[in-house]
Amino acid sequence: MGLGSNIISGLYAEMQAAGGTEKDIHLLSTDEGRPILRATIRLAVAARNEKNRIVDLDADPFCPNGWTVAHHQKGGEITFDRNAIGPYLADGQKNGGCMFGNDLREALSGQLVENANQLDWYLAHPDQIPEEWKKERGIFFWGTIYLRADGKLYVRCLAWFGDGWFWRGRCLDHTFGSDVPAAVRKQICP
Repeated sequence: MGLGSNIISGLYAEMQAAGGTEKDIHLLSTDEGRPILRATIRLAVAARNEKNRIVDLDADPFCPNGWTVAHHQKGGEITFDRNAIGPYLADGQKNGGCMFGNDLREALSGQLVENANQLDWYLAHPDQIPEEWKKERGIFFWGTIYLRADGKLYVRCLAWFGDGWFWRGRCLDHTFGSDVPAAVRKQICP
């Protein structure tokens, strides 16, 4: 029981350091908290495997509580390359323009958009996120579209909030301006 209690003690200490409570720890042992725990474990395993920098874009993506995956564009297992992914604006977003999410999703159909597994890999490896991404309100990962309990489609993004990187979601019924590009894999010309 020594290893188990050491893990629980460490988890509790980290939860407290992040501002969490005993109630938050207990949530992880419930069916409702199981997806959070599973995602945390995936991030821990990804961090352990940092040397090889493999990102599994085919794996089932993390699903926030109450969300389901409506679409997940797989991309194989890739070796992370910091220079291979960049922000992209559709024509309707350029020069201060805005597009509704459903229209933007269609406009991005010809691009190699990154999925949520890449987003979660970045969260586990924040040192690999380009510094210039901090100026954006969010970098969206259009390769995974979620359905929330309210029946609306959402896409997740990576965002800098002054003291760290976090994810958030936006409904496809809303607009996406020039400050919220898509994360796309740069196409290499022969």
